[in-house]
Amino acid sequence: MIWTGLAIGAYLIFHLMHFTFHAVFPVKNTDSSGMPDVLIMLVLSFRNFFISSVYIAALAAVALHLAHGIQSSFQTLGINNERTFPVIIKSGLLAAIIIFLGYIAIPVFILAGVLRFL
Repeated sequence: MIWTGLAIGAYLIFHLMHFTFHAVFPVKNTDSSGMPDVLIMLVLSFRNFFISSVYIAALAAVALHLAHGIQSSFQTLGINNERTFPVIIKSGLLAAIIIFLGYIAIPVFILAGVLRFL
């Protein structure tokens, strides 16, 4: 749990430096109001294999962290017992997998060339 938490924290800093402060792989395109064009920034960034790989690895850490966190939350609340524990573990894992697959779909589809915006 500590390692996934540290990985998520490191990725959070990378994510903010990249998409918020534009310090990592800056994109110079702006929209009509002079603000960075988020769609162009997203597509150009996820075309880069390194950025997509970091994003997918970070989301894998989030999924592992979430699966364990769901199980732990039920244990903390005292809702688990011999009958419910297997269901809680499977439900937490299923929720983590669904969230993981949903979030990695964007970089995977852009990297694979399925989504072409530009």
